[in-house]
Amino acid sequence: MKKVYYTLTSAVVASLILTAVPVSAVYGASTKNTQPAQAATGASSLKEVDAKIVQKAQEHLKAATGKSYTFSGAKKWSMGNENGWDFSIKGVEHGQVMVTKKGELERIYIDQSWGELKDSYKQQLQAALKSVLQEPEASKIPENVNISVDKSPEYPKGAVDLYTRIDNNIIILREGKVLRTVKMLAKQEIDENALKAASGVFAGLEGVKQGALNEPTQLITENGKTVYNLMFGTDPVFVNVEKGTNKVIKVAAYELQDPVANYKEAYKKMKSYSEPQLLKNAAGQSKELLKVDLTGYKAKLDPKLTAVVHFTKSGSPSLIGTFNSKGQFYELGFK
Repeated sequence: MKKVYYTLTSAVVASLILTAVPVSAVYGASTKNTQPAQAATGASSLKEVDAKIVQKAQEHLKAATGKSYTFSGAKKWSMGNENGWDFSIKGVEHGQVMVTKKGELERIYIDQSWGELKDSYKQQLQAALKSVLQEPEASKIPENVNISVDKSPEYPKGAVDLYTRIDNNIIILREGKVLRTVKMLAKQEIDENALKAASGVFAGLEGVKQGALNEPTQLITENGKTVYNLMFGTDPVFVNVEKGTNKVIKVAAYELQDPVANYKEAYKKMKSYSEPQLLKNAAGQSKELLKVDLTGYKAKLDPKLTAVVHFTKSGSPSLIGTFNSKGQFYELGFK
């Protein structure tokens, strides 16, 4: 059985910095798409874990942080034919090391104070702040930094991500370079035309209520593009609108994602859909959500990511979407 990877949305990343809660808490309390792919099977004592596996996990953590840590507990996780251990870090409120049963790294995240950081990380962050912020923010020192390493397909192998916040700005580095910046905005700071473009987007999507705009809003800059990430409602839905053009470039309604608890049944159903079926399903939604006609497009299932489809047509913009066990696309956007 193929492992399912769920990615952190920018809203979840922002929540991590804004509220300083552990990723596991954000996963459970935010939206359904933020459920971890691996299901924990209950608390276990460190005594149950092979000492060599514990040592390997500690070595992974030291390589990422430059500091030696011990663990305060462990939980078994399993998904399909894969399983391993999820360690909590002693003395660290928000931290996790997840490894396979052989001790291979799956995921690390840990909060460190500025004083605990490697000097190389400090230098990277200080250079980044000066490049993306104005004074006086550019010279400020972050109180805390989140260090993250993830082996999901979306992440380059072994890449270290650093997340930090200065006032209303979130800065994310990957391997020492600015990957993304997020500025938190009040409603009055948002372009009215962007709000108009996002209003009523989900009106035609069954089972979804868009609701009122939540504040603050994120203004995200990545790869030379700046977009408003607008979040609506109590079961939040997301609309990304490109700044300047006011074009809706991505939508997501994660409440429609299948819960991990029903993974086995959902997985079988999702695997049953053919590419032509999925293209037909997406065609109606793309017109409603992105104003894109998929006539003449081809659909191709992603070979690594479960329930992810790529839509392509020569001379036309490519799209990518993620669907649930009903064949309904809950995430759809331009590549």
